[in-house]
Amino acid sequence: MLDTTSRRCPVLIKIPKPSNKAKTSAKTLPPSAAGKALEDESPIESINLLVDKIAITAKVPFSGLGAIHAAFDKMTGAGLLKPAAPSTSYALVQLIALGNDEAHISFGPKKPYFPDLRLEFNPAKAGPVGMSILREVLNLLLPFGGWDWLAKKGNVSRLDVAADLYGARMHHFHLLPQQVLVTRTYEKAGKLKTIYVGGPKGNQLTVYSKSAQMAENKTPLPGPVVRIERRLKKLGLSPSQLIELENPFFKFSIVATPPGPPPGEDTPQKRYIWSLFLDSVARRTLGPALKLLTPSKMTVYRKHFKGYEQPWWDSEHVWAQWPETLKKMRLVSTKDWPA
Repeated sequence: MLDTTSRRCPVLIKIPKPSNKAKTSAKTLPPSAAGKALEDESPIESINLLVDKIAITAKVPFSGLGAIHAAFDKMTGAGLLKPAAPSTSYALVQLIALGNDEAHISFGPKKPYFPDLRLEFNPAKAGPVGMSILREVLNLLLPFGGWDWLAKKGNVSRLDVAADLYGARMHHFHLLPQQVLVTRTYEKAGKLKTIYVGGPKGNQLTVYSKSAQMAENKTPLPGPVVRIERRLKKLGLSPSQLIELENPFFKFSIVATPPGPPPGEDTPQKRYIWSLFLDSVARRTLGPALKLLTPSKMTVYRKHFKGYEQPWWDSEHVWAQWPETLKKMRLVSTKDWPA
């Protein structure tokens, strides 16, 4: 996970503050936007797009197997590689020190259907210095092309793409997925800390308090930060093809709590349902609470919350920073690395 060193190379999206005119002119806005004008000024200061983890596997050319074994032995003896915990999948597992972090590199599969090589690291945590170290080590370990060979021939088996919301807290918004998927929550001391949407074996969405996590690790951040993270697996892309990755954030909306029930529901006979529903949202989060409603009621309530989408979250605008993020994370050809 990201630590404070990742701020050395962030892709920050500044969030414009709503004007007072917008707040006092809600009647001139379309219905879907009218609710937004009722909201207080956004607590979001900026959005930082980053890559929190990447795992790359590769099939090594037969002619290069001997060179890799020799390089492993030589670099381990020189102290450039450190032994890692034994693996059930690979005979050789080593750690590459990247300054603020470590990369795991594995070689020598124990099963014939495993890839020859596996590399896992955190580009955001490694930072520019760590990525430069990784490049130099890979040039020695993979003398037939180093990082650039791996970027072209490797396969991304896992990619964690995150958007950090600076200034946000977990209670500032609700997550509204397009589909009501399996959702789990984690609380501590009565405060919501983490929301998981989808199973851990698939492409999971995770929303959690990054600032709370860092505080527990004794490395507090200067202000509140919420992280929205997509954990993607089996992409079928090489690192050099990540520029083609489709927007992983478009399948959900970020919404606020409407000030009242949906149209037609604000009657003495029905208003209690709204109060009970808000209690359910506080207990379960929005997605699972919607799932408890009847199909017709769920449609009405979903549409009502959809009308209160938060203007500071525009997934297309956030994802437009992806090409620049890949460069800042050094997940492109070395010739395209920033100076």
